[in-house]
Amino acid sequence: MGSLGKLSARNIIAPGQDIIEQNSALSIPNIFLNLLPAFDAPVPDALRFTFPPLNNNSPEQIASSTTRFHDHLPTAIGADLIGHSIPDPTLFLSLRKEWQNVQPDEVQSIFHVTNDGNAHYYPIWILTWWELVLSGRQKQDQWLFTQAWDYISHIGWDTAIPFETRCSAADLSFFLSNNWLATRHIDWMLESAQLRFESREPGEAQLRPPHNSVIFYSPEVLRAFDDSKPFHPVFLPASRFLSPLQIGFEMGSAHCSIPSNYSDVHWIALEVDFNRQVIRYGDSMGGQRSSARIRNIINAWLKATWGYDKFVSEQMPCGTQVDDATSCGVCAVNTIERQVFEDPLWDEGLASAYRASKFVEIAYRILVPNGSDSIINPPLPISRILANSLAGSIGQGLFIAEPPTSPHQASGYLSSDDNFFDGFLQIARASKPGFDTLGIGLRLEFRLQLQLREFETPRKRQKPGKSAAHTRTVLGAVREGNFQIDNLRWARFEATIKDLDNYAVLDRENPLYVRHSTCGNKFKMRQPYDTKNFKTHAKQKLVGHRRQEHPQEESQKA
Repeated sequence: MGSLGKLSARNIIAPGQDIIEQNSALSIPNIFLNLLPAFDAPVPDALRFTFPPLNNNSPEQIASSTTRFHDHLPTAIGADLIGHSIPDPTLFLSLRKEWQNVQPDEVQSIFHVTNDGNAHYYPIWILTWWELVLSGRQKQDQWLFTQAWDYISHIGWDTAIPFETRCSAADLSFFLSNNWLATRHIDWMLESAQLRFESREPGEAQLRPPHNSVIFYSPEVLRAFDDSKPFHPVFLPASRFLSPLQIGFEMGSAHCSIPSNYSDVHWIALEVDFNRQVIRYGDSMGGQRSSARIRNIINAWLKATWGYDKFVSEQMPCGTQVDDATSCGVCAVNTIERQVFEDPLWDEGLASAYRASKFVEIAYRILVPNGSDSIINPPLPISRILANSLAGSIGQGLFIAEPPTSPHQASGYLSSDDNFFDGFLQIARASKPGFDTLGIGLRLEFRLQLQLREFETPRKRQKPGKSAAHTRTVLGAVREGNFQIDNLRWARFEATIKDLDNYAVLDRENPLYVRHSTCGNKFKMRQPYDTKNFKTHAKQKLVGHRRQEHPQEESQKA
């Protein structure tokens, strides 16, 4: 059913390795672990695995007052466990909470009702099993949306990322699809940009002189400013998003670059220039109002923390989104890289190539040092990939292959004997691995094309209305069942919700409601695709949880 291999406790999502080590009752027997694909199995093997179905009816079939844990031994369980349905995330998390309040020595089994209405008694370790399967289903879906199959034939589908306890190689698949990028993806791109800046050579192109250091801030820092905290939220350690960048800032850095998430639906680029006292912004949607509030937040923070007067606002050169509604994250990072390194501006025609180059760059940096079996060769410079893309290499199949209609029918793309990277590594063999610059001819070609684009009038992206009448019309369509879901906007909305709560339950048939997995409550959105109400609630729950875990810090703060 899948490539045999043991699954490490790293794959456990919520409680992690500690619960596995402290509670032997939660440890899954190896015979069942071997039924799942190993975490370092190649992506093609993991895509061929069939996970158990999800039982969406289980919350209504078990009364909340009924205890689900019992003290008698369950009947023998065989391999038919694989075919049984698993509870939906809401019920599963409530079982996790209830398990924390029972005595493990007095509990032998757990009660579960499947889709067929029959009652089953399972051993306690079924909680860990369900969690593994839920995680596996989600990560398999992420890889299924991949559009550049040539990149993934040697990638371990769930290979651990050493510095991210809740992330794996599956999270990198967002760069090879049209999915909207979350904060963690922006962080990875910024870390690569910071390393690139620190390892630059004297002759490398850059607009910033060497004596003026640049800090690439995580988007999390703006949340700290917005919360009116001194520098970062008290319940999050500074190392979460500032270290080691904070050291450079305190030493007198002249510039800091910050991608920002506007209203949870759009990424924009910001740069603070302390020498000229200017805040620059770049919006791929061409908006100015979207960045005004964020600039006000930064100005207030600069005034309160450092005593600066209000900075002047300027617009940065930025790529333009017209038909591509999901690449604003990579476009924002590209705007910053253009400002610092003189990289070519993001272009919709090169969106797939640019996202793929980020995948190769980040995968090589964060997977290989972990000693995994994933084969990631040193990446070709982004500028080279984009140059070859401009020359038409993508159309010839050198870099981006057309996605197969089904992974099960794509042996040509999914063969483990293929090594996609050999083709362009020969081109870069004479270059130093890492970040390189374009040759003189290619550089002139790029600059010529950039100059031509500056004279072109970009097409304006038509945005939905924001008036009260428009809102009433949309809500009326939802009530009557006539509302048409925009797949791209729904994908961005779902990605934002999942970034706040990985187990949140969404329903396309009822797009106004989202169920929070932690408390099980449903929250009504102001209109479809809006995330403000849910974000506020999730943030309040996170603060309360942190206060319960660290009561001493809260008492000292008081």
